[in-house]
Formats: sequence, structure tokens, C-alpha cells
Amino acid sequence: MRTVRSGNPSVKQIFHFTAIYALFPPKMTLAVRRSMFEFASGRTATDFFRKNWNSGDSDEVSHCGTVVTRSERDASHHSCRGIVTTIEGECHVGKNKGKKASRPASFAVSTVKSSDRPSLTNARVAASRAAIARKRRRRTIAATAAGALIFTSAVVLAFSNHPSSAGYRTTIAGWSLPRLGESGRVSLSQFRGRPVVVNFFASWCTVCASELPVFAHDGALLRGRVNVVEVNALETGNGPSFARQYNLVQSVPAVLSDVGGSQGDGLYQALGGTGTMPMTAFYDTHGHLLTTHVGGFDSTTLANELHQLYGVIVTS
Repeated sequence: MRTVRSGNPSVKQIFHFTAIYALFPPKMTLAVRRSMFEFASGRTATDFFRKNWNSGDSDEVSHCGTVVTRSERDASHHSCRGIVTTIEGECHVGKNKGKKASRPASFAVSTVKSSDRPSLTNARVAASRAAIARKRRRRTIAATAAGALIFTSAVVLAFSNHPSSAGYRTTIAGWSLPRLGESGRVSLSQFRGRPVVVNFFASWCTVCASELPVFAHDGALLRGRVNVVEVNALETGNGPSFARQYNLVQSVPAVLSDVGGSQGDGLYQALGGTGTMPMTAFYDTHGHLLTTHVGGFDSTTLANELHQLYGVIVTS
């Protein structure tokens, strides 16, 4: 909305105003007096008259924030309520001819309805609003697309980290799991006749990083007598890359990926896992579960456990 700020006229402006009306007839056309006033004072006549500083002998009055002739104001036959609003809630117009129009004691700010502005201004406002609406729509579309992309990426990442459990088994005595990062599968039954040690690991597990070199060493040393199987479970990062850091594929008979469960941890849960890593399960030669151990092993504790369960001696 267009605002007009009020203020007391300076002495110079009053002088210019008085001089113009003394030099030129009062009935001179409104356009001529406006031009002379603007030229002399550097201030638009419209702004000046709008503050009700109208001469008593002039035919011009301030009506609803606009300089008009008295006949134009009388012909309108309507009040300014609803057209011009002020902080006081009223509008002050010119008085009867012969009297000086009164200026309100507190004439702070007058605002004119947008409907009374030129059509060009209305068109600009409409164009500005349309531009804002288009910008909001673009932002909404961009946010929706970004959300859909994040959701899709999360789903793809989840499926890439946790292979489908279709066709695999996670039962304690009959598990069958896919190879980690490779094609093919490995079953517990394939190792029948020899003890099996199943060690669970994840890339985020710092204890796993400490014990994996021990399992890799003992797995390579005991190959053919005790089968060490590494299983990646509860993975949130890059399991295959983590396994390559310790040469697990070259050291132990099988490196597998757990499936099922809530986080690719079906076998892990079946063996009693509750989210703590690492965990190790020990099977006998017939595929029967002997015991499970939660926590890490070092070279000494693992050698003792293998000797106690299977009677084997691990040398460094």
C-alpha cells in the first residue's frame, strides 16, 4: 500500500506557497498552479495539499488523500471511510469556503487502498505475487525430489548391504549363506566331519578389527583340521572392503554375508546375538552347536578355546 508521511511545512515552503498564490490568480487552472508550486518549492503539490494546508480562498481541497476541486468533492457525495484509513481511524477533509482547513493534531500516516492505485501498480503487484508463488512451487518440487532421492538411495543401500534371504537358511543346525561380495553359497553341511568356528564381524566394530588378524592366522594354520568361517552381520558400511583389509578370503575357507533379520543378522540372532559384536559360535564335527562367545579373542585366548573344545594346538 502507498503511504504518505505527514510533517509540518518549513518556513521556506510556506513562503513559496504564499508567493505563488499572491502572484497568480486563485482561479488559475489547477495544473498550472501545481507546476509552479513544484518548480518553486521542490515539493509536489499533491503531497502538500494532502496535509490539508489549503488556502481559504482557493477552490482546491484535500479530499481522501487527493487534491480536488470543491465541486468534484461535493459531487462525489461519499465519505472517505473505507478509502483512506489513519491511525486515528478517520480522514480529515477540506472545510467550508472562506475558512482555513483544519489540520489534525496527530496526523501520522495515511494509507490508500491498493484498489485506488493505478492499474499499472496492481499489475506489478500481481506479477510479484505470481513470481513468489512460482518460486515456492519450485522449492516444494525440489524438496520433494530430494526426499524421494534420499529414500531411494537408502533403500538401494540397504538391499546392497543385506542380500535377500530368499533361498538361504539361518537355522542354527542348517544354515546356508551367500558368499560376501561374490556369487555362490556355503552351507554348514559342507563342513561335516570337521569342527567349524563361525566368527561374526562388522566394519564398525573396533574389537573385530583387533581379532580378525588372529582368526585369519589361525584359520590358515588349521585349514583342513578346523574350518574357520567369517560372517559379516549387522553391517552399516562396506563389509567386503573391510574383509579385504585382513585377507580373509585367502586365509579362511569361507567369508559369508548374514541374511534375514532386521539388519542382515538372521543367523546372528538365531545364535543369540543381541547387537554386541564380535560373536563366535563353535560347532562340533556333526554340525551341533557347542557354545557361543560374545566379545573379542586374542591369540592366547583363542588358542586356549580351540584346544579345550577340539584338542588342537595352535603354534605361532
